[in-house]
Amino acid sequence: LPPEFISSPEVISIAEKGFVFHLSKNEISEAIKLKDEFYLSPELIQTAVKKEFIKKLSEGNINTIIRIKNNFNLPPEFISSPEVISIAEEVFADILSTENIESAFSIDKEINLTEIMKIKAILGNINNPEV
Repeated sequence: LPPEFISSPEVISIAEKGFVFHLSKNEISEAIKLKDEFYLSPELIQTAVKKEFIKKLSEGNINTIIRIKNNFNLPPEFISSPEVISIAEEVFADILSTENIESAFSIDKEINLTEIMKIKAILGNINNPEV
């Protein structure tokens, strides 16, 4: 396809919508293809990726957050932001309460929760057993 067609505003707009759609459906490989084939605004990419990272983290979708983190350059200050840390702490505790230790510590590996946060989550589960 001619470069002027690929870089036309109409095509870029469709590619941007496709990028966001594929991210929302956990189709990271498809989103990457669109990012690589079309000139998508770096701001759009970062905004969409951050939004989906937070959404998938909130859902406890560990595999997708790992893929997003590994394939898009999320700034360290975003990963360590109060919003991300707060969500990660909640999800860590929720997953820990299901006794899925491996998944809980996958979150820790990706987000780097502090030792105090992990201890609070563990103690919270000991003091408030749901069984």
